[in-house]
Formats: sequence, structure tokens, C-alpha cells
Amino acid sequence: MAKFYHIILIKLLILFSVYSVKGQEYTITQILNNGNTESTYTLVVMAEAYTQSELSDFISHAHLVDDILALNPVHQNQLNNMNIYAISTPSIDGSISEIALNPSSTDPIQTTSAKDTYFGLKYVNSYRAYGLEDSTIYKARRVAAEHIPFVDNVLILVNASQGQPISGRATYFENVAVAGVGSNFSTSREKYILIHELAHSLGGLSDAYSVYPAEGFNTTTYNDPLTIRWNNLLSDPNVGVESINPGIYIPNSSCVMSQTDYSYLCPVCASRLDNVISTDKDEKIPGVHRVYVLSEDLSNNVFQFGWDSIDGASHYEVVYEDNDFIANTKTSYIEIVTTNQVTFDFPGSTPLNYSYNVNIRAFNANYSTHFHNHEAAMQSTPVVFQAPYNISISNVTSKSFKLEWDSNVNSQASLVRLWNQNQVFSEVLTEINTLTFNNLEEGQQYDVEIAAIEPLDVTLNTSSPFSDLVSISLAPLSTDDTEYSDEITLVQNQKMNHISINGLTHVVDYNIYNLRGQSVSNGSISMVKNEINIENLLNGLYFIRLNNNQAIKFLKK
Repeated sequence: MAKFYHIILIKLLILFSVYSVKGQEYTITQILNNGNTESTYTLVVMAEAYTQSELSDFISHAHLVDDILALNPVHQNQLNNMNIYAISTPSIDGSISEIALNPSSTDPIQTTSAKDTYFGLKYVNSYRAYGLEDSTIYKARRVAAEHIPFVDNVLILVNASQGQPISGRATYFENVAVAGVGSNFSTSREKYILIHELAHSLGGLSDAYSVYPAEGFNTTTYNDPLTIRWNNLLSDPNVGVESINPGIYIPNSSCVMSQTDYSYLCPVCASRLDNVISTDKDEKIPGVHRVYVLSEDLSNNVFQFGWDSIDGASHYEVVYEDNDFIANTKTSYIEIVTTNQVTFDFPGSTPLNYSYNVNIRAFNANYSTHFHNHEAAMQSTPVVFQAPYNISISNVTSKSFKLEWDSNVNSQASLVRLWNQNQVFSEVLTEINTLTFNNLEEGQQYDVEIAAIEPLDVTLNTSSPFSDLVSISLAPLSTDDTEYSDEITLVQNQKMNHISINGLTHVVDYNIYNLRGQSVSNGSISMVKNEINIENLLNGLYFIRLNNNQAIKFLKK
């Protein structure tokens, strides 16, 4: 009980603040504080279908999230390694749209009247599960990241107080979960849905009751104890190789991923969640964001795939899933490799009408990423995206900066990866080409890289490589801002031989320093003549200072 009381004492330290992003103000409430967000696993709770007058109810519900998690002994221990914040995102209407995204002929949800809610959630089918669309995922990740730096996971609470069915939804690798609240989490179903859906998004855990074969941390189609994914835990009496449906195996059918008992997580699921939440952030590695086809030999059924190497990864587990729409079957093939490419040599003939998924996780001795799902149709002709370009940084303060970029015309989204100087990273999925990072560490140095992607399931051969790193130093600024307009922007041309400083009001002096603090170039620039030639600089990182005040870091390649 000691740890549970410790959690309650921390909860009393509530911080209210109002922060404005893109002209819209949201109240940020600190629910649980166990450290800096750049070093501590951080969950952000956001509101859906709560009107302005109902946001006090949302805050009450957000304050119950860690209490609900503490009902599960595994989460009770993990809460000491977590932060929880709430962002009050108001809606016009106080319930979500009763519209089915994929209605059946017997679906009771037939209304066409859409509600005006913050995320625009709808039900997905006659089971009344929530439909988690791309737009919701991107908006949740972007708004959370702009308010709370280095956020790891987003939980959207849905106001179902008007009698709508309580449901949930989650993504397996985009770190967003949705859970309905109808009566202050007083029912077992509300508690179960919150813990179950968070297990999906926090740990990338699979449903362990599905009739559809899947490969995951807690599900598999292979039952060999020597090679099964959780073979290191088979000595635990609560871990086995149970068959829930033909060809589907799980470690324990009593787990919350299989049953509705929210108080029990099996050792396999508990181990995965602990790896995600308790591993130091500077020991974590990013996931594989794109996979590309190296070769296809359709006559011999040999396929070779490659991907961008992940620094710090010692191994990759690659799962090839063959979806045969004619026979309505799904077959999985698994390879574990140490390089960034794999070859699958399949037996039998290739169906004419099928698609495939390639799921891949990067891991080392200390940490594993989620399985990242990459989809492709065998007969498709993919278009490779160009990496984002014209990346600029502006509005630099001691704790924030604005990021803007241009993307390939065919790209519908971007993956932004932010690094701090301790090699801790944060990833943001966004559907717009601008982000403002706030509440960062004063004086810290940050690096940003951006990839153009397709929505949700990153499609084979289309996602771009990451752009070159763009760096920024958030050194404290001088109070004398008479030399500058509201926005000072550094833009680097694609040939890397010139940089331009935009936003000047008149002539200012500049100095360029290398990482040893040595001045390597200096001069004067103005609003009219704002271009600096860096062709003669050696490749590497540099700082440019304007009149010894504002410092911006850039990379010469």
C-alpha cells in the first residue's frame, strides 16, 4: 500500500496553466508528476465531446485515470515512473456523432447528423466501437506535443454521459488510445476499457481473443516453445502456450488482453509494459518508419525487403503477412536479422489476388520498439516521396521554437522526430507542415528531422527518408530585442552552400562559430542582403549569432 499512498500524495500537487497554440487556449492540468517529461514516460489525457461547461467533469475524469490504473498491480508499480497531464480540449457538442463509418444493413446507427466535437469521433460499426481515423491520430499527437514536450502517449476520454454506449479504440504503434466515460468510471466496463486500450497503445499489445491470426508481443501463430516470442518467461507458472483459436497462441487466457478482468495483466504483457514505461528514455531507440522492396521474383516467390538502419538496434524481427482474399486466409512468416534487409523465400504458388503487410520491430538487449505495420498491394506501383525540404526555424525563445517545412505534393502527412542533447527523442505525426514546440528546457540544444509519410499505415516504398538534421540552441535571449522583428528565420538552400536569415528590420552583424567556439565567419546582413555564403565551411555543426544575442545552429554537409 505504500506506493499507492505515495501516488495519492503526488496527485495533490496539481498545476493549472493556460497555454495558447495557434490562437486557441487550453488549460493544462498536471495529474501526476514523477520528473521531467524529457526523461520520464509521459501520458497526456485529452477531452472529446466535453463542452466548455463540461470541462470540469473532464478534469475530474482525468484525475481518476491513475486511480483506475492503480487497480491493476502491474500499473500500480509503473505509475511511479510516469507523468500524467490533462489538456482541456473543448467541443461544441456534448456527445459524439452516432454515425457508423462502416455500417451494416442491421446497424442501429443510421443518423447522418454529425456532431461538432474536438476530434470528430464516430462509431465504426454495429458493435459501436469508436472509429479512430487518421485525422484524430494526427491532431491528438500534434496538439499534445505542442503543449507537453516529449509526450509518449495520448489518451482521449470520450464523454458518454448522455447514455451512449461505452467503447474504446487504440492504435498499435501510433500511441493513441480512446476510452469512453459514462459514469465517472464507476462501472467495471469503463475500467476494463481504459486499461485494455492503454495496453494496446502503451505496449503495442494485441487482442488475445481474436479469431484473426496475428503476430505481436502476446500473440503468435507459432507454438514452438523454443522459438516462441515469450520463451524467456515460460518458466513462470502463469505463462504458457495456450490456443485460443485454431492457429493462434497466447501466454495466458486470463489476461486483460483476453478477458474483461481489468485487475490482471499476465507476466508477458506486464513485462512488455514495464519495458516501455520504465526503460530510461536515453536508452530507447526509434522504430522503423519505412520499408522498401529491394527485389521481387514472382516466378520463384522470393521477396527481398530493406529499411533504414536504426542506430542502437542490434536485431530486427520482421513479420511478413500474406493476406489471401480469395481463400480468406492470413499466413505469417517470421525472420530475425541483424542487418537492415531480409529475404523471404516462400513455398508454393503466389495467389493472384492478395496484399501483404510487413511488420517490423527494432530491438537490442534493453529495449524493443513496437511492431510498425507497413502495408502494400503486390500489384501496386509505388511512388517514392521526396524528403521534406526548406526546413526553417523561427520564433526562437529560451523554451520554444517554431518549425516549418515543405513536403512532396503527394505526401499527406509528416513524421517529425525531435532529439535533445541526451539523445532522447520524441515523435510527432502531423497532417500540417508546421509545429511549435513549447515548454522545452532552457539552454538545451535540439535536433529535428522530418519524413514525408502516408497516413496511418506507412505504405511500402512511399515514405521518404528523413531529412538532414536541423539544429537549434535555446540559449537565453537578451532583453534587448530592438534589432529584430517578431520572427527571425534561418533557411538553408538544398545545395547546402548558402543560408538566408529572414525577418530582419535593418543591418545587423553576425558571427558563425564552430562547436569549439571559434569564429569561422563574420560580417553584416540586412533585410535586403540576407544571404550568407557557407561554401568554404567544413562539414559539421555551426552556430550563427546575430549581434551576440540570438543563436541558431545549422548543419553544413
